[in-house]
Amino acid sequence: MVMLRFPYSSPKDTLNGFTLPSVIGTSASIIPAVHCILQKHTMQKVHIESHVYGFCNRGVLESHVIIIQQRIDKPVEVLRIRRTKNAKLEKRLSALAN
Repeated sequence: MVMLRFPYSSPKDTLNGFTLPSVIGTSASIIPAVHCILQKHTMQKVHIESHVYGFCNRGVLESHVIIIQQRIDKPVEVLRIRRTKNAKLEKRLSALAN
């Protein structure tokens, strides 16, 4: 959290982590404060955009997962059928060997 300290300010003059001057001085004293506020705004904007981008990526990833899962479903079913046939053939072979 960024705290700016101005002459004649008190803790009750804080807003969103910034200390606001009780008495506004010259433009030279205001420029650093405005610059700092703009930097904080930019950081918050980047943070929000990264979350939005993350949600977009999550949706893309979820669709890829669904596609991959659909591609896997058929081979898994084929494998299940082959294992069932294999088990039947092993029983028949075992019965012939006895």
